[in-house]
Amino acid sequence: MEEADRELAAHLVERLAPEAIAAALVQSLRSDMPSPEDILGPGERPERGGDGGPRPGFEGASWFRLNAGRRHNADPRWLLPLICRYGHVTRSEIGAIRIAANESYFQVSERATASFVKALRRAKIAPEDEGLMIELAEPRGDSSSYRPEMAHEKPAPKKKPRRPKNS
Repeated sequence: MEEADRELAAHLVERLAPEAIAAALVQSLRSDMPSPEDILGPGERPERGGDGGPRPGFEGASWFRLNAGRRHNADPRWLLPLICRYGHVTRSEIGAIRIAANESYFQVSERATASFVKALRRAKIAPEDEGLMIELAEPRGDSSSYRPEMAHEKPAPKKKPRRPKNS
């Protein structure tokens, strides 16, 4: 416990009854928890449309590429705050994040794309992120179903042509 916390605890013990301190603690802990009706039961998930398409609000989203992937220990928990910081967007404006071997791809909602690009142009890369590059990804085919290729999605190996047997 830090010194300031000890002083505050001593001050509370002097002025309040133990039951009042305990009640305040319980009330404080309960206020940070969701109400029971807000908690999903086991296996329950909000509907996503069921068609495998983008989640609601990301139908016209733009894909961006970041030059860090699995080989650079890229992880959504690391990438999301980084994207939000440099693009001046919130978590809710970032859609799917796909991590490949050497690069990662992520969606920015259609509504936030213009301001995201503008913020990237003005962004000054911090020394710890030296070499980081975020750019608009090139769409392949229909942009609504665009899904960047992943490193684990390699094409099937080509079969070698058979040579005829000499008999």
